[in-house]
Amino acid sequence: MITALRCAVLVGLAAALVACSGGNANGSSDSDAATPADDGGTSSSSDDGGPSSDARTPGRDGSLPKDASSEGSSPPETDSGSSPPSPCETIQPDPSGSPNANWKTITDCLTNEGQAYLNAGTYPINTGITIPAGATFKGLSTPAPTVQLQPESGADVTNFMISLAGGGTAGAKTLVQNLRFDGNDAIGSLANASTIEVGSDNATVDSTEIFNTAQAPTNYTAAAVYFICPSCAGNVFSNDTIYNHYYGVIFQAALTSATPNQVTGSTIHDIRCDSITFAGYGEAINDTVHDTGWDCNNGPIPGGGFYSLLNTNGAKIVGNTIHDTCGHGLDIDRVSNLTIDSNHVYDPGSRFGGLYDYCAGDGAFLLDVSTSTITNNVIENSGRTYNSGFDSNQVMHASGAAAFTDVGATTTIAFVLAHRPGASDLSNGNTIANNTFRSYQDPATGYSGMGFFTSRGTGYDAANGWSASTTNYFTGNVTFGSNTGSKRCGGDWFAGNSTCAQGSAAPCNDDDYQHTGTFHDDSCPFY
Repeated sequence: MITALRCAVLVGLAAALVACSGGNANGSSDSDAATPADDGGTSSSSDDGGPSSDARTPGRDGSLPKDASSEGSSPPETDSGSSPPSPCETIQPDPSGSPNANWKTITDCLTNEGQAYLNAGTYPINTGITIPAGATFKGLSTPAPTVQLQPESGADVTNFMISLAGGGTAGAKTLVQNLRFDGNDAIGSLANASTIEVGSDNATVDSTEIFNTAQAPTNYTAAAVYFICPSCAGNVFSNDTIYNHYYGVIFQAALTSATPNQVTGSTIHDIRCDSITFAGYGEAINDTVHDTGWDCNNGPIPGGGFYSLLNTNGAKIVGNTIHDTCGHGLDIDRVSNLTIDSNHVYDPGSRFGGLYDYCAGDGAFLLDVSTSTITNNVIENSGRTYNSGFDSNQVMHASGAAAFTDVGATTTIAFVLAHRPGASDLSNGNTIANNTFRSYQDPATGYSGMGFFTSRGTGYDAANGWSASTTNYFTGNVTFGSNTGSKRCGGDWFAGNSTCAQGSAAPCNDDDYQHTGTFHDDSCPFY
């Protein structure tokens, strides 16, 4: 859930960028106040982040990594009569269990032969592994081999466990597949720390589990995956399982749509704060996010499923399923150039069996979002009556009016498009089409559900001027199943001057006939 505290701490983070390679770190997550410090964090030994005694179990749903693709699941074959395969194609765990020996074997193979194939077993390593551009690091067994970070006295403690390095031959493609990476809460430098840091181009991390054995202590804020390079492109994390981290995935602030990187077909769960943070451009396609956001450190503040703040580069959020987040399913603040399409968001405000009574949220809360496209989504917020009565940004009433007078303090809302009172940032130029926005509460509870709400000030420019280019266009949206379809303040365009009787097809929204303003609005334009 966005709050003034959360935003104030984050505003200064988006601009800081430092080039990174290998153990160097740079950039800002632009996420919650507990975001790793953007100090250019090179490897250090400031903290060994020892294993946690936290009672939360690893992987709330007990999920296992998906099976690796059968293609390339074995080491390369040799021709008949040729020399025997390289030892790098049949690596076994060091028989003495030495983390340094395992690290050296894997690192030497990746560096000298560009490949390391692991047989079954657990491979403790004493420091981070850097994977050169074009190398292959793959597990050969089912279940997949486990690589576990176990720093030893005197080891070079890093702020990563696995680093996908840049450089190398142009066009070289790195492959990591069918492995389990256990950060073990043991990464040393917490600045920009992550289990996997990405500084490469064209790397694929497929069918891999990225986790910590148990949930980390509250001061341990490493991400699972950090796209920390300012201009890398073509990296894909596919069919992975990510859990037991503070952050899930962070896309660095400098990344743009010209340098796309993607997380696709993956499952992200049991993340203490935000599961995917778009500080800059990234793509989340067909992922599943759940059980997340219960303990952002600054407050605590309820974390979102997908989070973005002060990001003009945008993001592509397509085909995802997001549910049981502590805060909003989509938590977006002062962002432009988003594509949000064909997602299913439901059941925000999970309180994890009553452990966290501050959790509450909307299906999607878009605050001062502009020039974005929100289409074909199903966004729901039903059943949890406590997902009402919060408005930290003061967008649900006119200036000087009592709180919640625009929507009611006992109303839960599926989708909110809002403009912060008096802010220079704008909520305009968006297309919101062919979505289902649904919120239902049992009337016996005294609560009511609303499909969507647009606040005062939406659809106008900085001088409160209105034009075809400033307004937000709502067409073909469905609120059927909600107690109330929508409340429409601001200067937005709801099917325009179309005749919209009950049951009219798109471009009409299904509850246009209930609103009498010129554009089927509610005549509450400004604060």
